[in-house]
Amino acid sequence: MTKSNLSRGYVVKAGASRTPPLPQSGRSLVTTEDSNGAFMIAESSSNVAGPGALHVHHDHDEVMYVLEGEVIATVGETIHHLCASELVYLPKGVPHRLEFPTTARWLLIGSGGYDLSRGELSSAFAKGLKGADVYAEIENVDFVSD
Repeated sequence: MTKSNLSRGYVVKAGASRTPPLPQSGRSLVTTEDSNGAFMIAESSSNVAGPGALHVHHDHDEVMYVLEGEVIATVGETIHHLCASELVYLPKGVPHRLEFPTTARWLLIGSGGYDLSRGELSSAFAKGLKGADVYAEIENVDFVSD
């Protein structure tokens, strides 16, 4: 797609993605490049999974809007139990983790450049890395604890 096409907008059809698949069975809907550096939007899903690693993003804010299922989000010291139609804001600089007590599906909105971190995350998962080793692969994201 050329820049002139992007300025007129585009449609992402059901099941399609703007980029290769993302972690947690995700698909890219709007990339940082599409929005001229402003934001990114992805749809992701996860099977039941225990708590992920506590980590902190230094450059990017995230918003997670739950479409289906349940999500437990730890943001700083506070634990939030979310279900469909609920949202959690994960500000940069604040440690957070996610847990999926049920199969879940959500929209992830990140400030510009966040999708680049997600590409690094995909690469780390593809290598079979876990915990602190995953976050060592991602620029401007630090592992805090399991």
